[in-house]
Amino acid sequence: MAEILWAKSEYAWRPVPPVTKYVTGQALTRLMAATSSLKANDVVPAGTDRLFMTSVTALTSTTATVTTCDDGSKYAAENPVTGKINPAYSPSANQKYLFETWHMVLLSGRWAISSFTLATLPSASAQHCQP
Repeated sequence: MAEILWAKSEYAWRPVPPVTKYVTGQALTRLMAATSSLKANDVVPAGTDRLFMTSVTALTSTTATVTTCDDGSKYAAENPVTGKINPAYSPSANQKYLFETWHMVLLSGRWAISSFTLATLPSASAQHCQP
């Protein structure tokens, strides 16, 4: 749910309800920065962003760590009025396939992303996400 609300917030250029029930802490700060950047450049997410090889790698009663590979090779950012793609948001060769680690907390009975890290090439953790 956090990933869906994250994308909707980026498209709306503001946090959409109930995103703060699923994204908190440092992750919410990063979401707000992303939405501000997109808005300042008059672009919204476009294309596709596929997650694969997703696993829960650690779990307690109140925390979880989830890892996933992210295929952003077809991601773009476009002006919603003109349809023009902003190449500044296109992933570079070493950013097309990321390894993500989401740190999650139990928040009001829901799992929320509290922070995350991204690994790109040449990081060894990003190697297994490459096609």
